[in-house]
Amino acid sequence: MGDRVGKLDYHLSVGLQQDDGFHVRHDRQQHQFLTTSLSYPLGRHDGVEAQFGYSGGKNKKGYFDKAEDGPRDQQVISRYEQIRWRRDLSQGNNISLQFYHNYHETDEQFSTDPIAIPVPPFSVQIPINYDVTSERYDLELQNNFGISRDLRGVWGVGWRVDQVVSPGFLGTSARQENRAQRIFLNMEWRTTQKLTLNAGAMWEHDQIVGGDLSPRIALNYQLTPRQTLRASVSRATRNPVLVEEQGDLRFCVNPSCSVFDQFVLSSGGLEPEKTVSREIGYFARVMGNLTLDLRVYQDNLSGLIGTYVRPYADLDLQVKDFRNGDSARVNGVEAQITHRPNFKDRLILAYAHMHIKSNNVDQNYSDSAPQTSGSLLWIHNLSDRYLASLAYYHVGSMAFLDSKPVEPVRRLDLRLARTYRLGKVDGDVALVVQSALGRYDEYYPPTMLENEFARRMFISFGMNFR
Repeated sequence: MGDRVGKLDYHLSVGLQQDDGFHVRHDRQQHQFLTTSLSYPLGRHDGVEAQFGYSGGKNKKGYFDKAEDGPRDQQVISRYEQIRWRRDLSQGNNISLQFYHNYHETDEQFSTDPIAIPVPPFSVQIPINYDVTSERYDLELQNNFGISRDLRGVWGVGWRVDQVVSPGFLGTSARQENRAQRIFLNMEWRTTQKLTLNAGAMWEHDQIVGGDLSPRIALNYQLTPRQTLRASVSRATRNPVLVEEQGDLRFCVNPSCSVFDQFVLSSGGLEPEKTVSREIGYFARVMGNLTLDLRVYQDNLSGLIGTYVRPYADLDLQVKDFRNGDSARVNGVEAQITHRPNFKDRLILAYAHMHIKSNNVDQNYSDSAPQTSGSLLWIHNLSDRYLASLAYYHVGSMAFLDSKPVEPVRRLDLRLARTYRLGKVDGDVALVVQSALGRYDEYYPPTMLENEFARRMFISFGMNFR
């Protein structure tokens, strides 16, 4: 629901989402959510905007064949608040100040099934605590400015604080904190009527890895009024998170934890993951009813953080640890063609080819994405009230990092819809058939049956109130 009260514009959404998950998985979920946005002018040149949101619910988690990850309920609460003030200083020049906060909490404590031990009482149920409470506070000041008609830019500074309490994953009930600062600048220069240059960078510093610079430069050249060529080079990083840098997951057999099983123990000292991306793109509009969007790219990733097994010095155990072990090179091409042969039909054809070459030290990145994928969407207006569509998808074989290989997927979806209007209410009724060609495996973990998506048919009904 949205409305205006005086000078205040507002929008409110409430909802419920629920699904039963895969029939071989303990993964049913149900969530309720509420979001709202507000906008209020403070004067001729000032305004304030605010957004708030909340969601809560229950997830079914775990596996039936893993003692440390057994079936259980996970209670989840999330909320966020954001407020932004903006002042227009002159044409093309404004300043804004934004504060953002989010909070996430999971309640996930359970006990294992009885586990046999060689001493009395000969079996124990180990309590496991996967509770996590995390918060983020972020403050950012931004200035958009124009130097001339052909030169404009944006700069800003920001501060962020991340706080986490997770006794199970971090080995302490104390609040862990990571503070970060950033400064960024981006300039757009229209050097000629056909050539536009974008260049910028962000410098960020946090308590885990220190400072790092992420630059980017891009060119857009208009070959003709209907053809554009673009090229870009960028460097980006992903800093390790607290559970990777300070992970300490152990399962205590007795209350004093003098007898325990160490599962994860981070050595620390991780470096950021780094990505250098290069891209060349081409866009063309042919005769007004056909467009082509082509992209060729290469991504070089280094210092990828993965898990490995190492001896635990204090006990005769093997524990999981994190390190910067893997690197990968991704070469790919993507293309999309959109065609409207007449006013009743629309065709969208997409294709992608990707090749990953990795050293595969800790994870099998080389097979973690399909080499080829494509889709065809056909939308046809049968009449003023009836609309039919056909969507065909093809995804090549692959293996997620924690799964067995999944065979190629070929999927066909069909939809027939009728629109209606009853007074101030309009909407549509649709018959949908998904996976008309039959079932396929969507995910295949190594310890249990595959997650399969079966053929299904349903009717959807929508209403809009004016």
